[in-house]
Amino acid sequence: MKSEYKFYLFAVLSLISGLSIAIINRSIPIALVSLVFAIGSSFWGYRTDQRLQDKQEVIEELLEDKQDLKEGLSRKSRQTAQFREKLTDEREEKEKLREAKKQKNRRLSNLKRALQRKGVDTEYLIEKYDRSLYAPLMVLTHFSAPNNNSEDDAEFITENLKALDTKMLHGSARIVPPRNFDQDVRAKGELREWFDENVLGGRTDLTHKLEVISVIDITKTFDRDASEKKEGPDFKTNTVSELFETDTVIPTEDLLDILSRSNRISLEQELRENIALLVVPSASEQQMEELVDSQTSLQESLGDLSQIAETPVDDIKTAFAQHGITDPQELAEGAKEEAERLKKVLS
Repeated sequence: MKSEYKFYLFAVLSLISGLSIAIINRSIPIALVSLVFAIGSSFWGYRTDQRLQDKQEVIEELLEDKQDLKEGLSRKSRQTAQFREKLTDEREEKEKLREAKKQKNRRLSNLKRALQRKGVDTEYLIEKYDRSLYAPLMVLTHFSAPNNNSEDDAEFITENLKALDTKMLHGSARIVPPRNFDQDVRAKGELREWFDENVLGGRTDLTHKLEVISVIDITKTFDRDASEKKEGPDFKTNTVSELFETDTVIPTEDLLDILSRSNRISLEQELRENIALLVVPSASEQQMEELVDSQTSLQESLGDLSQIAETPVDDIKTAFAQHGITDPQELAEGAKEEAERLKKVLS
C-alpha cells in the first residue's frame, strides 16, 4: 500500500476510534487526542501525496527532456550524416573536375606531339593567335607537410596544381598555361576567387602563403637567359618562353580554328592520314611518344582513317604490339572508336 494511503487509513481509524470512545465512554480528552491523530495523519498523508506528485512531475519532466535530447541528438546525427554526404559529393565532384583538367592537358600535349613534325609548334600557334594570352603568375609557399598541412591536405593542393599543369619558373614561382585559365579574369576579386576555387579547391581550412599572384600577357612578356653559370640539380630555373616552348598554350576552343586556317597543315587531311591524331584522347605520354616514333610504319600497316575505321580492334592491337606500343588493347579500342567518329564527321 502506498505510504500516503496508510496515513489516510490511520486518520480514518483514529477518527472512528475517537468518536466511539466519545459516544461509549463519554471520554472527551481521549476523543480529542484521537481527533488530533486523525488530523495529523490526514495532514501527513496530504504532504506525502504532494511530495509524490512533485516527484512524479519532476520525473515526467526529466523523461520529456530525455526524449527531447534523444530527438535532438537524432536530428544532429542526421544533419551530420547529410553534411558528410554533401561534403563527400562535393569532393568527388571536384575530383572529377580535376581529372577532367588532367585529361584535357594530356589531350593537348598529345596533339602537340602529333603536329610537331608539321612545324605546328607553340611559337607558330601563338604567332597565328591574334589575341592576348593571359596566364596567372604566382608565388605560393607554406602548404607542404608536416609543418603546415597534413600530408593529405598538402597532396590535395599539389594535385590541383598538377591538374592546372602549373609550370615552375624557380623555387616557388609558378605559372599556369593560358589554356587552363579563364581569359576573362582581370580584377583582383576575380583572381582571388579563381585561386580559391582552382588551387585550394574551395577549402578554407588549408594552410598556405600566397606571396603574390598576378595576371600576365605572355604574348607581351619579355624574358632572357644570358647566364653563363651552369645550373646544378638544386638550382633549376626556367624562363617563361622556355616553359611554353613545347607546350600548347592556346585555349582549346580556339586551337582547332587556328589549325583549320593554318597554311602549314590541312587539318582535314591530317585527320584522315595522321594516325597519331586518332589516339590523342586516349594515349598516355609514353604511348604517344612510342606511336609518333613508329607513325610512318604504322600508317603503312593500318592505312588511313577510313581503313582503320573498318579494321577489327584485335588487328589494330596486333599492329600496335608489333611496333612496341605499351598496353595496346585500350589504345586500339580508342583509335578504332575515334576513327569511326571522325569518318562520320568528315564524310
